Amino acid sequence: MERRSNRPSQSKELICNSDITIHLKENDELYHYKTDEHGNVRTNKRAWGGLNATVILGEVDSIDNDIFIKHGIKVWSCAISTSGRISSIGIPETDVTVIIHK
Repeated sequence: MERRSNRPSQSKELICNSDITIHLKENDELYHYKTDEHGNVRTNKRAWGGLNATVILGEVDSIDNDIFIKHGIKVWSCAISTSGRISSIGIPETDVTVIIHK
């Protein structure tokens, strides 16, 4: 039997029923990472503690500060801990695109 965590993830999956476009602001930064065995992204950037991030499954690129996401691609809204770790998306060992919202 799987035990429930006492500290659930602060990540919220966005349910998209159609293609979406994310318009990046001037201060937003785009990075590519790989999740660890627990589904966390470890950025090691303590300066990002307390900020929010958007995590997109797979690697995407921005074109003119816009990111086009096709229907069916998973997207999460996440919190960044004081150690620079992004809250878990629950999918281990996979490539993700991270937008840091400053």
